[in-house]
Amino acid sequence: MANPGNTRRQKASAKSYAVKTYRGRKGIVGKVHYHRKFRSESLDNYRDIFVWLPPSYSVLAEKRYPVLYMHDGQNLIDPVTSFAGMDWQVDETVTRLIKAGRMKEIIVVGIN
Repeated sequence: MANPGNTRRQKASAKSYAVKTYRGRKGIVGKVHYHRKFRSESLDNYRDIFVWLPPSYSVLAEKRYPVLYMHDGQNLIDPVTSFAGMDWQVDETVTRLIKAGRMKEIIVVGIN
């Protein structure tokens, strides 16, 4: 899989970290890139993958970030794609911990 840290970075936008709502509940927090039908040669199939980027990603072009790979990607950050409309709030949790200084910024890769 391609290294998300090497993707082309875009200028920071206030909208990219706005909280979206879905049926009155908070939705995705932060900037997310989707890679639909990503080919896995070892599994001989296609997977949808998302890459959640930390707040400073678009402004610190040379910084390198640790990456957390998580299975069940459909349940991690989006209430629209998650089971029963309740996501696991990985995006909110990571954002809160980063802002509180309790963890370093990371990139989260969700694999469906």
